[in-house]
Amino acid sequence: MKKFKFLKTVLGLAVAVSLILTPIGVALASQLDQSNESSSISNINVASYDEVAQTFIPTMAQLDRIDVYVGNGGGSWLSGKLIRVSTGVTVATGGTRVGDWDWEPVINTGTLVPGETYKIVVETEYAHQWKLGTNGYANGVAYLGAGSPQADRDFWFRTYGTPASSPTPSPSATPTTTTSPTPGSGIVGSAPSKTTDSSIKPATNLKAEDVSDRNKNEPKIKLIWEASTTKDIDGYRVYAKKEGEADFALTAEINKETKEYTDTKVEFDKKYTYMMRANKGTKESENSNEAVITLKKETRELKVFGYLSLGGPFWKQWEFWTLVALGAAIIGMIIWYLIDKKKRRTLDSQTLNPKS
Repeated sequence: MKKFKFLKTVLGLAVAVSLILTPIGVALASQLDQSNESSSISNINVASYDEVAQTFIPTMAQLDRIDVYVGNGGGSWLSGKLIRVSTGVTVATGGTRVGDWDWEPVINTGTLVPGETYKIVVETEYAHQWKLGTNGYANGVAYLGAGSPQADRDFWFRTYGTPASSPTPSPSATPTTTTSPTPGSGIVGSAPSKTTDSSIKPATNLKAEDVSDRNKNEPKIKLIWEASTTKDIDGYRVYAKKEGEADFALTAEINKETKEYTDTKVEFDKKYTYMMRANKGTKESENSNEAVITLKKETRELKVFGYLSLGGPFWKQWEFWTLVALGAAIIGMIIWYLIDKKKRRTLDSQTLNPKS
C-alpha cells in the first residue's frame, strides 16, 4: 500500500513538472516571425462581415501559434483558421475564449512554406472585435469581407515559429536573392499574368471617379464596372499604375458579386491608370478597358491675420461666407458713421450760422 502511494506521488510530480516545463520549452523554442501593431484606427466587429482576415508571408517553416489582439468577447469562443492563398487549403485551425482586450492564441501549430502568402481568418457569432491599424505591415493586407482587401490597413497579429536548423553554407554557395511575386499569383504588387484565357470574359465599361474628401485631405478613387459575362469566375483582380510607372501591379482582389472598389492608397496631383481582369483560379481574362484619372487637390487657402486657414475650394466653406458677411457689416457701419458724421457737421454749421 505504501509503494502504491509512493508511485502515485512520483507520477503526480512528473505530470506537474511536465506541465510546467512544456510551455517553457515551447516559449524558448518559438520566435516571433511576423507581426503588426501599427497605429490603431478602429475595432472591427468580426461577425459583421462574411470574412475578416489578414494576410502575411512567413519566413519560418514551422508555425507554433498565431496571436491576434481581440476583445469584447465576454468569455465566448473565437475560432481561427489559416489558409494557404495559392491553393485555398486550410493548413491550421484553432480557437480560444475571449474576454477583455488582450493577445489571444487563435491558431495552433502547422507547417508552412516560407515566402508563400497565408491568410489568418477569424470567425465568431458573438461580439468579438479585432483591432485594425494603419498599413504597418508590408507583406500583407487586412480583409473586411471576402475578396475585399484593404490596401492601407492591417489587423494586429503576431506569428511565432521555430527556425529550421540549417548547415553552414559552403564558401561556394550562391547567395539567395529576393524575387518579385510571380505574375498572376494574386499577391498584392504582382504583375498581371503573361498569359490570358479568352474563354474568361473581362469586366466591361470600367470607370474611375474622384471621391476624395478634400476637407480631410483624403484622396480616393472609386472604380465601377459591368460584370463579366462568364458566370463561374472566382472574382476580379484590379491592376493599377501611377504616373511614371511602366507596368501594372495588383492592388486588390474583388469577389465576383462586387461591382465597385475604392482605392485609398493614392495621392493628390498624380495620374492613375486602372484595368481589371476576371480570374478563375490561376487563370486570368484579357484586360478590361483602361480607366485614367488625375486627382487634383484644388486646395486654396484663405488666411486672415494668420488665424484662419481654410482647406479646399474656399467658396464652399461656411467660414468664408461668415467672413464676407462680417466684412459687409463692418463696411456698412463705416459708411453709416461717415454719413452720420457729415450730417452732424451740417447741423452744427446751421446752428452756429443761423439764417437771418
